[in-house]
Amino acid sequence: MTDDYKYWLASGIFLHPKAFASSSFSYNFSIGDYFYKVGALGRGGLLGKGVGKDGLRFEEYDISIGRREMSEWFMSGYFAGISYINGKIKRGVEPEPFRTIGIQTQVYGLFRFADEFGFGISIYGNLNSIRSFYGGEILFTISNAK
Repeated sequence: MTDDYKYWLASGIFLHPKAFASSSFSYNFSIGDYFYKVGALGRGGLLGKGVGKDGLRFEEYDISIGRREMSEWFMSGYFAGISYINGKIKRGVEPEPFRTIGIQTQVYGLFRFADEFGFGISIYGNLNSIRSFYGGEILFTISNAK
């Protein structure tokens, strides 16, 4: 067990003119030898309007546990945990509101161009009872570089 407190803030974004937009923010930290993530992800129509091409618009909030690997120039990891999803789904003419819980996963790879800053890609997914989904984002991080 180590006494060093490790953390990083991550923010991601993905824009597609015909499909959807997503943005995320998470606080990732260690307690002992374990890593945890508290995060939020929003996904749906562009500029906060409507639903995406897949008929979904939602906000997801998650608490996850995971692993992280770090070298001098790279950081990678994966997290899995539970999530709460509040959103709208288009099944007919008008989108219908829904709320559910799900199992959330995230895998990422980052290039650390300075000890405290990095960027890379993130792939996420969620298994739930309404409509499971997945996606990817460009991810930016700020960390204490431990």
